[in-house]
Amino acid sequence: MINMTIIGAYISNLRKKMDMTQVELADKLNMSHQAISKWERGESLPDVATLPKLSGILQVTIDEILNAGSIMTKSERRYGSGTIIEELSQGNSENVSKMLKDKELDIDSVINIAPILKASELKTIVKDTERLKLSIENIINLAPFVDKETIEKFVADAVGSISSMEQLECLAPFIGKDTVELVVEKLNDSYFDSDSLVRLAPFTRKETLSKLVDRLDKEQLSLEVIIGIAPFVKKNKLDELVRKLTTRICGVHLIELAPFISRELLGEILDKLDPVQISPALLEDIAPFLPKGKLGEIVEAFGVKG
Repeated sequence: MINMTIIGAYISNLRKKMDMTQVELADKLNMSHQAISKWERGESLPDVATLPKLSGILQVTIDEILNAGSIMTKSERRYGSGTIIEELSQGNSENVSKMLKDKELDIDSVINIAPILKASELKTIVKDTERLKLSIENIINLAPFVDKETIEKFVADAVGSISSMEQLECLAPFIGKDTVELVVEKLNDSYFDSDSLVRLAPFTRKETLSKLVDRLDKEQLSLEVIIGIAPFVKKNKLDELVRKLTTRICGVHLIELAPFISRELLGEILDKLDPVQISPALLEDIAPFLPKGKLGEIVEAFGVKG
């Protein structure tokens, strides 16, 4: 993947060698000197339309800019990322797609410049996924830059090749919950642990997460893990999990769980809680989630005072 900081330093060095100011380079490109400054500080990159012009002014190839002057093989120079930029700058994304299918380009050349390509351009380039036979690593690298529909097709085509929770966690933010469920159903139980469950939780349906909880070794379901998945799991499943650990719950835990467990369970836990832990601050935090009349009952029973 391209490195903005290294490329920016390379552009800066080339400009200085030509004894050109940022303003002068900006004028030649018909853009602001602030844009040039952002490139050179590694905060952004020239776009597809600008790179051919920039390479001409700095008297280097596009590939040399994207590789920050690194030495390339003959094959890389012939069919590197610069070839893709040249074609795209002329609106020839279909040509790039054909070159990729004909193996005149490799997918790594596309992945390398994905951060500066539009999602629509990438979609056209990699639309024939069956012929491309993308690996899971290819799909993970493309996921942040390709539209959701395309990345979901990639994942569906390669679902049998996903072999770890780490891979699914990388893909989950970019695919829909239905596709996450499709992958989850294919993964062996041995791939799941409590940490991966918490990280995956925001990207799953509540029903899917409840099934995952059932597949997990119950010894891994600590109170901390349950709190981590609480906003994302079905309420009846959460109640079931929390009930098994009520003796370990303190006031801090109760504040974190109160918005997600049932009112009835919250009242039951309060009844069992050490009176020392029932403070005005605790009651203030959980009051909106208590059963009707429970707050007054507690105040009267324990004499909690502000």
